[in-house]
Amino acid sequence: MKNNDVIEIKERTLKNVVDGAIRNEFEHISEDITDIKNIDKWDQLTSERDEMYHTLRNQLPKECQNLLDEFDSKVTEMTCLEAEYYFKKGVVAGFTNLSFLKEVENISYMDVFGGK
Repeated sequence: MKNNDVIEIKERTLKNVVDGAIRNEFEHISEDITDIKNIDKWDQLTSERDEMYHTLRNQLPKECQNLLDEFDSKVTEMTCLEAEYYFKKGVVAGFTNLSFLKEVENISYMDVFGGK
C-alpha cells in the first residue's frame, strides 16, 4: 500500500468519525428542545403559527386540509434538514481553525489539518 493510499484511508476514516459524531450529537440535542421553549420569541412565533395554521385548516375543504397537512410536513422536514446542515457547518467551522487554543494554558494543541 502506498503512502498516499494510507493517508486517503486515514482521511476518509476521520471524516466518517467526525460525520458520525456530528450526526449523533445533532440527533441527541434535537430531542431536547426544553431550552428553546424558554425563549419568549419562540413561544410567540409558535403560538402565532399554530393559530394561523388552525384558522386556515378550518376554512379549507377536506381535500385541501390534507394538502395543507402534507405541505406542513414537508416544510418541517426541510427545516430539520437545514438545521442539521447548519449545525454541521458550524461544527466544521469551529474545528477548522483551533490555533486560538495555543493561547490557553494547560490545553494541548494538535493541528490535525497540517498547518503550522
